[in-house]
Amino acid sequence: SSSPFNSAHNFHVLDQNNNWIEPTKLVIKDGTTKIYYNQVNFYSLEEVTIPSSITSIEGGNFYYCENLVNVYYNGTINDWLNININDWSSNPMYRADNFYVQNENGEYYLLVDLILPEGSTEISYGRFAGNKSIKNVYIPKSIETIDYEAFYECYNLENVYYYGSLEDWLKIDFGSWSSNPMQYAKNFYVLDENNNWIKPTKVVIPEGTIVVP
Repeated sequence: SSSPFNSAHNFHVLDQNNNWIEPTKLVIKDGTTKIYYNQVNFYSLEEVTIPSSITSIEGGNFYYCENLVNVYYNGTINDWLNININDWSSNPMYRADNFYVQNENGEYYLLVDLILPEGSTEISYGRFAGNKSIKNVYIPKSIETIDYEAFYECYNLENVYYYGSLEDWLKIDFGSWSSNPMQYAKNFYVLDENNNWIKPTKVVIPEGTIVVP
């Protein structure tokens, strides 16, 4: 590969006094639309701020950022859902201890409760892979596809709340076992006919079902 990050352990840049330093913080300039292949991939990085203008994170990024602690995303969770992330290892969540997004008032909050917006139809490839802060996921009935490794290694996930019935859940197209948040969550809830949260104890696969995804 053309990137030195594939081989080098240390990465140095010049500070304002022309001294060599290992950068620990990176603020990606607002208006940037793409993080190119293997562009941000150095061991010393501890904190990165990503603007909401980013539309694509290409492969190889963040994979070697083993010291990454905090990711600050200057957009809402709805904005994050629209970024094209090349693979799970390109997702800065995978390395970071903490992932912060902004609410509608522009204030940062740690992503503990992941509330996916009603009307969303897809959770794309590797979208929340490796996230360490998410404990609760709220999935709307409108979701049709949960793609490959969407929740890969979300080990701290505790509860999944699905705004539909178990029968509706069985209609979702899962890309792989690691797409399913139930793989890691301790509890799974659906809505009963009175719109109360319940833990399903029985599964009745609908007549005519050919494949259980």
